[in-house]
Amino acid sequence: MRAVQHSSETVEHYSPPDYMALVHRTMGGIDLDPASCEKANTIVKASRYYSENGLEQPWNGRVYLNPPGGSLEVKIGNARGKVNSQAHWWATLVDRFTKGMLEEAIFMCFNLELLRYAQRYAVMHPLDFPHCVPKDRIPFLNSELQVQKSPGHPNMVVYLGCNVDAFVSAFVEKGRVFR
Repeated sequence: MRAVQHSSETVEHYSPPDYMALVHRTMGGIDLDPASCEKANTIVKASRYYSENGLEQPWNGRVYLNPPGGSLEVKIGNARGKVNSQAHWWATLVDRFTKGMLEEAIFMCFNLELLRYAQRYAVMHPLDFPHCVPKDRIPFLNSELQVQKSPGHPNMVVYLGCNVDAFVSAFVEKGRVFR
């Protein structure tokens, strides 16, 4: 039997402290993390976070988003169907950003499959925004805040906002930054 190429033991991949320091350096703080929990927020340090129904809650200010992986069941027309969770969160973020609901945002992309799945949404693509492709895989944390085994795929950090120079300056130490 062939192993699944991009499988993870869990959909939870908490953000590492060194990356969060760069996020704070870029945006000066985080007003909202819409896909988090109390334990993860000890590292993220957002003023507010949602641990349930984050897609349905109001978002504003400076948003940091490291969405859960896997698939997500959503309403599609009159039916329900499964979609790529990361891409659905991405589309929600971009939609709210382009409508002026957010000042700026940083999206932590766990898996570059997002680049494929994001094309299914009528929003700007992650590659249309400044982004960093780290030279090393991001050392995500597990629910006990311990470093997980590195994912077997590359990751990316995407910036939405006007402070591009701050993003470049902060993230260039992690890898290649594209404007």
